[in-house]
Amino acid sequence: MMMVIRLRLALILAAGTTTVAALSLAPPGLAARSAVVTQGLDYLHAVQRSDGRFQDPAFTPWGVLAIAASGEDPTGSAWGGAGKSPVGYLESLDLDAHATQGATGNAPAYYAKMILAYVAAGRRASLKAAGRGRTDLVAKLLSFRRGDGRFSPAPTAPGIAAVNTTTWAIIALCAAQAESSVRADAVAWLRGQQLPDGGFSSNARDGGSSAVSDVDDTAAAIQALVAGGTDVKHRALTDARAYLKSAQRPDGGFSSSRNGGYTYSESTAWAIQAILALGENPQSSAWSIRGNTPHSALARLQTASGAFSHRKGTLALPILSTTQSLVAANGRSFASWPRGGGTWVRPFAAAPRVTRLAPAHGSVQSSRKISVRAAYQDPAGGTGVKASGVRLTVDGHDMTRKARITDSSLSVNLTGAALGAHKITLRVADRAGNVRSVTHTVTVGRSGGANEEPAGVAGEDGRAGGSDDVVRGEVDGRAHSDGESRPASRAPDDEGPPTARLPDAGTAADPVTPAEPETSSPAGVAAQESSGRQEPADHDASQTVKPDAHGQKNLLFLLGLALASAAGGFGLASSQHARIGAAAQRLRETAPFDRPHV
Repeated sequence: MMMVIRLRLALILAAGTTTVAALSLAPPGLAARSAVVTQGLDYLHAVQRSDGRFQDPAFTPWGVLAIAASGEDPTGSAWGGAGKSPVGYLESLDLDAHATQGATGNAPAYYAKMILAYVAAGRRASLKAAGRGRTDLVAKLLSFRRGDGRFSPAPTAPGIAAVNTTTWAIIALCAAQAESSVRADAVAWLRGQQLPDGGFSSNARDGGSSAVSDVDDTAAAIQALVAGGTDVKHRALTDARAYLKSAQRPDGGFSSSRNGGYTYSESTAWAIQAILALGENPQSSAWSIRGNTPHSALARLQTASGAFSHRKGTLALPILSTTQSLVAANGRSFASWPRGGGTWVRPFAAAPRVTRLAPAHGSVQSSRKISVRAAYQDPAGGTGVKASGVRLTVDGHDMTRKARITDSSLSVNLTGAALGAHKITLRVADRAGNVRSVTHTVTVGRSGGANEEPAGVAGEDGRAGGSDDVVRGEVDGRAHSDGESRPASRAPDDEGPPTARLPDAGTAADPVTPAEPETSSPAGVAAQESSGRQEPADHDASQTVKPDAHGQKNLLFLLGLALASAAGGFGLASSQHARIGAAAQRLRETAPFDRPHV
């Protein structure tokens, strides 16, 4: 019983400010990406951890798929290279050890997801010996096949999640180009699971499981059937299309069910992929409601940080929402993708650039007044630098409030500088949380004095000696301040740069009062001034999504299982009943994330 509960919770886990016109199909190979895709990549750079992963083993394959769908090499230097890329991270794991842990409670769907990630990265040859444990991913997936052609994660409850799991098995086996006879049997079984309204459920129609149509599973089933060779004119697909169309919301997007009250980024992304699988254009008049299309609805759910919200105003699992949305935004459908690595485009450089920092590193001046001038910018198409994401420190003292700061420049005159060397550090963060930090050392007095510090490497202004570190912030699925921790001072336009006296040696740094976080942006993280990445804090329960009608369905599902166990069907101990209650509470809190996707 607890395995079933755990499985259900895993399926739930796995399941804007951007200009609407910017979202368009962007096939890999095009050097020019849409702004939606570029800003989504900007966010992924910010949340990628130093070991290459995206949060955990369950989400990292989705990161690989999003990167590859955008035309970038997920093993390349832009994403860590060597063993620090997301693919390198997966290769460092004993993949079997994570198959039933945490968000990966559905083992066959987990193996299917790994197959897709390896194929998308151009690593089909590694499918028989993947990860540190040399796992045969295809063989592992096939071990969950039942006699009637279905794939099921729960031997004692073969109807639970069987439709969803079979869908993923078909998609993965097609990508791996393996076991054609198995795929045919699975396709035949899947067609038999279609419900009278034309939709598909996560659960099978038999075995006493609850089978209610939902958008996500219907969209996924459409892709699996097409991938498995079903003609788009087959009644199963025309009926599924009709269900999908009936579920489209007035804003052009999709909820998780036909009667859902919110537009979800994940459901909309899956619908886009299904429409593409049917050979249709999601931006055509057939899928437009008063000018609103699935693409425009998806674009409206992208935040200033580049992340996609689960629904408008709600960030729940932005890594999952963003990666699934990017696959769709790039015009990729699992009906025909992935089939192997391709020609990769030039990667997007996520970190901001400091184009000027004066005084130059290693310079010597006689005056005790230091005039600090800086210019910076984010790469074209990125989320952009925000003034509140800029920080200036001198000799460890925070001088940010003393400076005039805009989204592109900083200026301040510092007086009272002591003789000797002074270290000036400029830290610039974009809205996604990517950070550039540059340090210059300037000497007041004669060169070679007792207090002078040794020169470093070349700075971004091209002069010898400056240090330049790129830092990626860690977001971990919560709303952050978008760099609002340090409000910049503003001098009137008709005045010169502000003037501030440097603190005497040994005095405490100027305190900084953080601003209130922006709940609409997940990624303005104040990163450490180093070349590493911040590790995330614990989950913020205040960002958990609220239940809706679809979530209540799942809660009832869990409660039904609990009642069945009380009648003797599973023979649970009292402690197990308590855990079921806790699981039901988590379901209540995460209800709108009733996503059957790994």
